[in-house]
Amino acid sequence: MANIPALTPSKRAKLQRMIDRTAKLNEKYHNAQKDLNDWCIDHYGQEPGDVDADGIIDALFGGCGAGSSISAESFDKEMLACIERERQ
Repeated sequence: MANIPALTPSKRAKLQRMIDRTAKLNEKYHNAQKDLNDWCIDHYGQEPGDVDADGIIDALFGGCGAGSSISAESFDKEMLACIERERQ
């Protein structure tokens, strides 16, 4: 590890801020995901992962990288289509 310089106080402080921010946002993400999944279980009887709703998983949970957004109408349409597909 001789080629990697020691952390300066400034770099150490910046690293700690990034670590703390990542941990805090990760907790918020997991809480938001749990709330959404709980709502889906209450409404649809299943969560997006249960019916392999790829569009929802990709958009909201970063299944293919960074997440994006999805409308409530698109969400509902995909959940209903996936639930119907699972029943067949």
